[in-house]
Amino acid sequence: MPTLSEADRQFLSALQALMTEYQFGPRETLHILTGRPPPQQTTGPKRQAKKTYRNPFNGHCIHLRAGKNLTYRAWILQYGEATVESWLIEPI
Repeated sequence: MPTLSEADRQFLSALQALMTEYQFGPRETLHILTGRPPPQQTTGPKRQAKKTYRNPFNGHCIHLRAGKNLTYRAWILQYGEATVESWLIEPI
């Protein structure tokens, strides 16, 4: 690591004092200095995209994220999975 000049050391000590005074961490300080928001940390698994299916026989529309919807399951039993998947409406 290169040695720091006197001006660099003064800047870093002043910056550290300000961070302590305002109780900012390195992430917040970097955000202030660069103007870019800090990257968001994910806290859990990513949610599935919402899917919309429309039954062409009766016009009934369902929205779901997982295949646990009772109407969806009934359609699969009645019409078959490939047929029901063909009813998927693409998001606009």
